[in-house]
Amino acid sequence: MCRPGDIIIIKNFKDELGSSVDKHSFIVIDNKKYITSNMMCSFKDDDQKQKKLKYYGNYEIDSNYINGNSINTKNGYIKIDKLYHFDKDKTNYKVIAHVDIKLLSKMYKYMLGLSIKGRLKVVDSNIKT
Repeated sequence: MCRPGDIIIIKNFKDELGSSVDKHSFIVIDNKKYITSNMMCSFKDDDQKQKKLKYYGNYEIDSNYINGNSINTKNGYIKIDKLYHFDKDKTNYKVIAHVDIKLLSKMYKYMLGLSIKGRLKVVDSNIKT
């Protein structure tokens, strides 16, 4: 079972285009009806960092905001403009860490702003049967 703020690894899922993707990290936002989460990504280098952070929906994350036994020490970003829904009973996932409550609060505020502007996308391809 996961809870808001948990970082989970999803073994296999469909992205916003419906393509199958293997093993990726997500930060859980809500777990009431579905597991609602944002995708986490890392930077390959400084050039990619600059390019990715120009996108309006990408939010930089520092590894200092992550707590747990199995943490990724790379800094990266969260795709806050996309909310992924996963079926709790049909999704193969593992909780690996937890983010600091301050970061989670910042994420909620950023998502609210995106939602008000109509720029928050829900990816529900992982709950359809």
